[in-house]
Amino acid sequence: MEMNWVQRKIYLYNVTFGLYMLDWWERFLFNTLMVVLMWFVCYNGFRFASDVSNRLLHSPYEVHSFLQKNVQEVSWCCASRLF
Repeated sequence: MEMNWVQRKIYLYNVTFGLYMLDWWERFLFNTLMVVLMWFVCYNGFRFASDVSNRLLHSPYEVHSFLQKNVQEVSWCCASRLF
């Protein structure tokens, strides 16, 4: 039995997650939950990335002062451990 690339990936997905032993409606429910979870992760990742990029592009002075303040706090914290 020869499988093309897509069929091999589907087979690997079914075997990896143990979906081959489920009924069709259980497999459908699991796949639906996986799609919703992936959509949630991608959507929120995109929102986070756009928020970060907007902060970096629209207010470079605030980002610079924020980073400078945090670097000073970290360096003070590390220096206080030395003494």
